[in-house]
Amino acid sequence: MKNVITKIIKFAFSWPLTIIIFIYLIKKIDFAEFVGIISKMNWVYVALSGILVSFATLYLGVQKYRYILKILGYNISFRDVFILRVGGFPVKFIFPFKSGEIWRMFYLKKVGNVEYKKAIYSIVINWVVRLCQLLAFGIFFFLIYKRFFFLSFLLLLIFIIFLKFFIKNKDYVLCFFYSLFLELTLVLSYYFIFMAGGVKLDMSSFYLTIPLVLIIEALPLGVGGLGLREISIISLFKNIYGIEMLFSIGLVGSFINAFVPLILGLFFVNRFLLETMFSSYDYLKKREKNPITKYRINKRMGEILKTLKNISQNRKLKILDIGANDGKMMAFLKSKLDNIVDIAGIEPDERYINAKIDDLNIVKAGCEKIPFKDSEFDAVVLASVIEHIGDIENGMIEIKRVLKKEGYIIISFVNPFLDRIATLMGFKPDDHLRRFTKKEMTLFLRERGFNIIETKSFGPLFYNLVVAEKRND
Repeated sequence: MKNVITKIIKFAFSWPLTIIIFIYLIKKIDFAEFVGIISKMNWVYVALSGILVSFATLYLGVQKYRYILKILGYNISFRDVFILRVGGFPVKFIFPFKSGEIWRMFYLKKVGNVEYKKAIYSIVINWVVRLCQLLAFGIFFFLIYKRFFFLSFLLLLIFIIFLKFFIKNKDYVLCFFYSLFLELTLVLSYYFIFMAGGVKLDMSSFYLTIPLVLIIEALPLGVGGLGLREISIISLFKNIYGIEMLFSIGLVGSFINAFVPLILGLFFVNRFLLETMFSSYDYLKKREKNPITKYRINKRMGEILKTLKNISQNRKLKILDIGANDGKMMAFLKSKLDNIVDIAGIEPDERYINAKIDDLNIVKAGCEKIPFKDSEFDAVVLASVIEHIGDIENGMIEIKRVLKKEGYIIISFVNPFLDRIATLMGFKPDDHLRRFTKKEMTLFLRERGFNIIETKSFGPLFYNLVVAEKRND
């Protein structure tokens, strides 16, 4: 109860603090002049700043945190850390005082079985590394600003020697470099924001002051650094430029550095929450709640339905669904096609059979040994299944055996290029035993006794579909 009250107090404090800062600043500025400055901003520079922040959010920050986890002994995929960092940002944004990091701890426990203690270490290390690097930037450029060139060069040389001869673990080195490029990218994004307002700064003084802005906006006060960012820019540069110009730059900085990551995170927050609350392997729950997965499955079912309508010409059909899962496809086709006489399915995973929809006929079996009679089905459907079949040659013999004379095989399969990209980026496990282009699939089926009726892509670009008729040689 005490923890709940503490969180409510923090939540109630952070938002008013942000609002109070903005009200104070707005009262200080000439609003008409502020609007005029905003309207004259160079939006090309703003866009460049947004691109840099997007790169920092989607790649550099993810890689930095991934290597922090590696240092702690956890080899978690890019995909999972991506969902953690990017998908977790909206949650972190809403909750004040960095308390949104608690959700990230839960995610790490669910997805990577990371101990809560180690998850806390990873969060602390992330912020300590960032603080040290920003302070190092400030000190280094302060020395340059004061023209202590020899001392700044000497410090840089000592640091390089330290990295070269004393840091042997490559994970430490990679973590450092990703963190370095991350902070340099964020500092450079601010340079473009200042350029957008027509403000030209000496680079040494700029690199001295902007790290301080990044440190202040990262403090566990307010919401997403809003207000802190603006007031720190005004305080550091008030002797050079007017408050209206600096407030405009701070406001654009807030849009780029807070709302761009927030907007990007909204595309992945649903997956972050699902994988935090449910098992990462609970496919059935994610299938119903994840909008991208739901769209892909519904699109695939719709295309297969259209195909069955085209090939059946209202004649009676008996259909076999291979890899039927819990029968979602079977139930959909049964409800949409009036000319289905019977529909059966085979599924090797008993968990899905136990969760089957209604009283559908789903048998525990693999494609390599189909438990049905010869020439029993008018059509066999494989919806994103052919990539997973172990003994594909025996599987195709079995499919041909259970198909009637002039029966049809309908195969949907992933775009191989996008599948490779998704696998390399860690967005999906490398669980496909094979991949096909449309051309390769048509050749594969022709060589195994089928005549090609139709090929197409849908999804958009996610899937290919090939329809073939059994050839009776």
